[in-house]
Amino acid sequence: VIDYYAETHGRNSWDGKGAEVLQLVHYGKDFNNAFWDGHNKIMAIGDGDQYFFKEFTRSLDVAGHEFSHAVVTGTVNLVYQGQPGALNESFADVMGVMIDRDDWLIGEDIVTTYQFPNGYARSFIDPPGGNQPKHMDQLFTGYEDYGGVHFNSGIPNQAFYLMSQGGGHPRTKTTSTVAAIGIAKANHIFYTANVSLYTSMTNYEGARYATAQAAENLYGR
Repeated sequence: VIDYYAETHGRNSWDGKGAEVLQLVHYGKDFNNAFWDGHNKIMAIGDGDQYFFKEFTRSLDVAGHEFSHAVVTGTVNLVYQGQPGALNESFADVMGVMIDRDDWLIGEDIVTTYQFPNGYARSFIDPPGGNQPKHMDQLFTGYEDYGGVHFNSGIPNQAFYLMSQGGGHPRTKTTSTVAAIGIAKANHIFYTANVSLYTSMTNYEGARYATAQAAENLYGR
């Protein structure tokens, strides 16, 4: 994960200044999660209970996801609520699948089919298969999960997939009638928009304009 950020985006650790990456493994007892603690600047990784999840250390995309939350802390520090929080989650998902490029899935190496019958936690190709929306008309506006940060991240995840899939995935054949620019460009555009052009309160509309601006800054009109 650290090598990906250095080699692809020229970023030195999560803060851009070479910060030590601290990880607490075997967190809790049968803990079904992994998370970035932005206050104490540490990643905590659970072992799962083997009923819902396996050990979270099995998953490269989850490692990339949690480290990418740290990158958000070290840059625009998106508020973890509502649409800014969902963009935070989406950035972590996107970087996770860019680091672990076997597929367009999150968590496929650690979930059990008891809890996740489709064999993954989230999908960029088919967000509804991971119980997420892919259109704004399906946006969750309630209060659960900090305003649906994990649920609503399916919308920008789908947007990233559609933006990038024209170039094809390294190991997955994709076709679409949607104009697309390929994974490499989409990756750099999405990263640049997130770390340089967002504010802590950027919503989906703001993300749209920031992404377009990042594309122009990097590749012209």
